[in-house]
Amino acid sequence: MMSNIKILAVLLLLLPLQLLSQTKQVLSLDTILQRIDKKNVLLQSYSLKAEGYKYSADAATAWMAPMVGVGTFMTPYPFQEVMDDRDKGSLMFRIEQDIPNIGKLNKKKKFIQSQGNIENATRTVTLNDYKAQAKQLYYSWMVAEQRMKVLDQNEKIMLTMKKIEEVRYPYNQSQLGNVYKIDARIEENKNMIRMQEGEIAKARAWLNSLMNQPGNAD
Repeated sequence: MMSNIKILAVLLLLLPLQLLSQTKQVLSLDTILQRIDKKNVLLQSYSLKAEGYKYSADAATAWMAPMVGVGTFMTPYPFQEVMDDRDKGSLMFRIEQDIPNIGKLNKKKKFIQSQGNIENATRTVTLNDYKAQAKQLYYSWMVAEQRMKVLDQNEKIMLTMKKIEEVRYPYNQSQLGNVYKIDARIEENKNMIRMQEGEIAKARAWLNSLMNQPGNAD
C-alpha cells in the first residue's frame, strides 16, 4: 500500500513537467516568413524549374562525343588460302567529330538562361506577395485576439449588470425589460466574439497553407 502511494506521489510531481513540455509553440512573424520561403510548394516549383534551366544552359554548349570505329576491308574468309599479300585485306579506322556552330550554341545557352531568370523573378514576386499576405493575416490575428479580450471583459460586466437587475426586480427597483435588453446585448457580444474566432481560424488556415502545413495546425 505504501509503495502504491509513493508511485502516485511521483506521478503527481511529474505531471506539471509533462504539461509544461506540451505547451504550444508560438511562431514569430519572421519564423513564419522563413518557413514560407523554404516550404511553400509553389515557390519550390519555381526554384526547381530555375535550377533545371541552369543545368540545361550548361549542357547547351556541350559538343557531341567523337565516334571511333574499327573494321576490316576486303579480308578473306577464315581458312581461305591467300595467294598474294594484297588479298589479305586491310584494317580500317574511322573517327568522326561533329563541330557545331559556337555562335548558335552560345545564343541557345543565353536563351535557356533567360528562362531560368524568368522563373527566379516570378518566384521573387510570388514570395513578396505571400509575405504581404502573411503579415496582413498575422496582424489581423493579433487584432482579433485583442478584440476578444475586450469583448470577454464586456461580457463579464454585462453579466454582473444582469445579476444586479435580477436582484432589484423583485423589489420593483428595476424593470423586466432591462434584463431582456442586457440579454440581447450579451448575445450580440457573443456573436462578435464568434466573428473574431472566425477571423483567427481563417488566418490560421491561410498561414498554414502558405507554410505547407495542415490547415488546422496550431
